Amino acid sequence: MDNNKDFWSSVIDGTLISGLIGGLGMVCRLLLSDNKEITWVVAIRHILAASITAIIVGHAVKDFISYESARFGIVGIAGYSAPEILEYGLRAVRKRIENLKK
Repeated sequence: MDNNKDFWSSVIDGTLISGLIGGLGMVCRLLLSDNKEITWVVAIRHILAASITAIIVGHAVKDFISYESARFGIVGIAGYSAPEILEYGLRAVRKRIENLKK
């Protein structure tokens, strides 16, 4: 029973909070944007992509950054800059695939 409680507290701390902070980072970016043509559907897609990116980044830096506030700051920045992070990741994967084909 105790392991189950540790699991759920880890899920809440590492995943839900990171996703929420990352999504809020994207909400800030959308609020600061001058683009008036963004629809609700596009905004929701951006927020979900930012949340997923923030969760991945949060789990990736968990072992490297011991201060929780610094980790949450990085997660927020990852949510704000999710499109750039995802584009960089896709370019890196495409480059590796091209190198494997050679």
